Amino acid sequence: MIGRDGFWPVANLDKGAAPSSLRSSWCEDRHAGGIVTESPSNFWTLVAVMLATASVAHLLLLLISNRGKLRDYLQRRRMPFEWVEYYWTAFEEESQVARCTYLAVASLTLFTMLGLLAIAPAHLLWTLPEGQSGFQGWDPSWFLTGAGVLMALLFAAAAWLATRGRQGIGGRLGRMLLLLVFPAFLWCFDGLFWGSGNAGYFLAYRALHLTNGINPIPPVFLLFLAFCYLMFIHLRRQRLNAITAPKIPPIDLACGICVIRICSALSHRSSTRRRLLPFALLALWAVIFRPWAAIQTFETRRFDLLFALLLTLLFGCLLLVWTDFIYIWTHLKRMLAFLERHPLRQAFSRLPKEFSWLPIWQTNGLALNYIALARTRDALNALRGDHPPPSVAGIRDDIEALQVDQAYERPLDSACYAQMQSLLYGEMESAVASAVPRWNRGLSESFQCELEQHKLLKREDFTEHEILEDEFIAARYLAFIRWVLVQLRNLLEFVTTGFILMVLALNAYPFAAHRILNTSILIAFAVLGTGIVLVFIQMERDAVLSRIGETDANKLNKGFFFRLVSFGTLPVLTVLASQFPSISGFLFSWVRPTLEALK
Repeated sequence: MIGRDGFWPVANLDKGAAPSSLRSSWCEDRHAGGIVTESPSNFWTLVAVMLATASVAHLLLLLISNRGKLRDYLQRRRMPFEWVEYYWTAFEEESQVARCTYLAVASLTLFTMLGLLAIAPAHLLWTLPEGQSGFQGWDPSWFLTGAGVLMALLFAAAAWLATRGRQGIGGRLGRMLLLLVFPAFLWCFDGLFWGSGNAGYFLAYRALHLTNGINPIPPVFLLFLAFCYLMFIHLRRQRLNAITAPKIPPIDLACGICVIRICSALSHRSSTRRRLLPFALLALWAVIFRPWAAIQTFETRRFDLLFALLLTLLFGCLLLVWTDFIYIWTHLKRMLAFLERHPLRQAFSRLPKEFSWLPIWQTNGLALNYIALARTRDALNALRGDHPPPSVAGIRDDIEALQVDQAYERPLDSACYAQMQSLLYGEMESAVASAVPRWNRGLSESFQCELEQHKLLKREDFTEHEILEDEFIAARYLAFIRWVLVQLRNLLEFVTTGFILMVLALNAYPFAAHRILNTSILIAFAVLGTGIVLVFIQMERDAVLSRIGETDANKLNKGFFFRLVSFGTLPVLTVLASQFPSISGFLFSWVRPTLEALK
């Protein structure tokens, strides 16, 4: 068979069969002394080392995060603590079951990926064909021993996580099923290497060279990598919910309903009816493209069905996250519309421009915004005067402590942050109750403009107390808006990364129905991309966000197009490379020297 870098054997031909150009005297003379198994490519070795390192890091983080003494040692030594918060199963009691499930799936995903790499050398070691003379400068037993130990530890970690948290009978059965699904997949995939004759041996030989273009492991490996990244996205979403979620009281019933629905969606506690759309889209995609029939390879039918199943599951996950992205933005847009119709709207125009709403565009948008906290503290201090209540002093001390931790590069004190949020919630409730009578009097912006033009608007018409009160309330709402946009960026990262990995998986192997697969890629890109671009357009044209960013409402500014191009360049290039071989060849030429060096 012709691969990307030469000819690769598939099976032995029968000597009694009709003459074939695949069997020549050159082949017989070359292998007269027995076939010598080559060592795996350097790229395979690099991937194996990286995966083993990731597995060891995963196990160590699980151990350190769930042992109180080790966790306290990291805090005392001012060492990085963020990853501990991802792996600490009891970090938030409400989400412990979900967190343990995500960590268990991540452990089983790493378990399966190690198994995929270990299958090939295991068969080369255990199924020696006639004429085999040994291995050339490579002993797979060392790798198999290390991989076996890591796989056993990962499975034990997943089994331990499956028993954590309060859960009913259904939850326990679901977790037990997870513990069976991943080993069952490996067992089914292992059956590919037990073909007739020496086909399994040559498949194992091809599997040791990940860049030859006819290796069935890379596409499956890329899909599992996407699943592992999805678990990380969910863990980060839970961490953002636990340590950075602003608590705000509603200024009216409509805003309160939107806030509740947004928080429920980000906590996966909302109605299951919104899940109907992704499942309907997935069913439509499956009926139109029939992946179980479109996925055809020269491997066994078992591989075709396994890959089709994984591809369908990944596309379903993409649709679920994409619909969450659309659903959350829809309710945030409604909340922003209510704010624009509220007398508080002018306070957003007066906010300092450091209060950016752009974390969805920024690469550092997932970090805590200390500027917004400092401005909120200043507005609250000025609002409460020279003799503030104890709660204001507590807020000031908590913000100061958080900034000191940042200066010393310490981990975020989640308890201190939660206490500060509770105190801010109480102060905001008091400010809202004080401002409601004033808001109920109404406001005429046109009349106010006339007074300003004729210099009839006096300072006493707008007291400092009213301005500071509105600024404090608006700053808290802006903190909530930023938090939601950070969560949207987190979801968007999986949509883009998962889609790219899916396209790479479909192009990492010569599937037969290439035209059908390319069409499905284009349609998936059109559906996902259209929804995301429409959300970005609505964000740019939103009135409240335009007040904050000092841009024109209902208009697309020049910076929007530059940000959109920078955000969508990689997915667009991936799709173009999958559709046009010339573009794919040009892009591949940039990495070809590296791959050649890693052979």
